[in-house]
Amino acid sequence: ANNRDMFFNLFSVTFTGQTSVKSCAIVSHHGEDNGMGSWTCAKDHGVVCGHITKAWHELQRLVQ
Repeated sequence: ANNRDMFFNLFSVTFTGQTSVKSCAIVSHHGEDNGMGSWTCAKDHGVVCGHITKAWHELQRLVQ
């Protein structure tokens, strides 16, 4: 049995140069602090989008 800690993280993601609230996406992650687990973007459902990629990189930066 795997006994790793599970976390729930929320990220508010925008891209450089975009300032509109409409360009913001909420990305959720449920899983291990290494980035493994379930990623969901509230804006782009059902795909691994750029918002998820950016949030994944931010998680890696935060847990180092």
